[in-house]
Amino acid sequence: MNDLARPAPDPAKAVKALYRDVWGYDIPEVEEQAIRQSKGSPVYGELPPASVTRMLAYMQLTPADVFYDLGSGTGKVVVQAAISAPLKKCVGVELSATRCREAKGVVRRAKREGLLAADSCVIREADLMTTRLSDATVIYTCSTAFSTRFLKKLAGRIVNECRRVRLFVSLQDVERRGLVHIDTLKLATSWNRRSPLHVYRVEPTGKSRGR
Repeated sequence: MNDLARPAPDPAKAVKALYRDVWGYDIPEVEEQAIRQSKGSPVYGELPPASVTRMLAYMQLTPADVFYDLGSGTGKVVVQAAISAPLKKCVGVELSATRCREAKGVVRRAKREGLLAADSCVIREADLMTTRLSDATVIYTCSTAFSTRFLKKLAGRIVNECRRVRLFVSLQDVERRGLVHIDTLKLATSWNRRSPLHVYRVEPTGKSRGR
């Protein structure tokens, strides 16, 4: 079978295979302390591939989209997004060096296997509150363990700095001027069979965006 005839991979199955031996739950204490100092949470949880499939289908991503996962752990969501849709770019932001190292290893392996284009998926070791987000059009965060104060501050960054963003998706509800709640999905997570996933339209405050 030549390359042109090769069937497209099933993204959920591909992610399961890529992450068979990857574990993101345990990280060194020094990394946990660094995350706490940033006011984030080192507590780890994941969306199973089937739930990611449902979320991505709802988002209706296009080749013009730049997808961000804030607190991306070992990169499962961004890798699946990059395999699933012809996006402009997928970016995972994670402060734990251990989890980033695991994620980058998976991205390299996926590229070798022809599942990802060269620059389609980027893993960034950085603080959510200081890293550049201005090119994002769709943002997801597994925010369940975030404090209310931290999540509101993060939402403020998105509303004030992300002029291109159209959707913000969070596993914890957040009330903030500039976020319009449009839907709640019920998805399985690693800790619950039916967790609420909150979907917001982003309407930056101040000067309005061009349409």
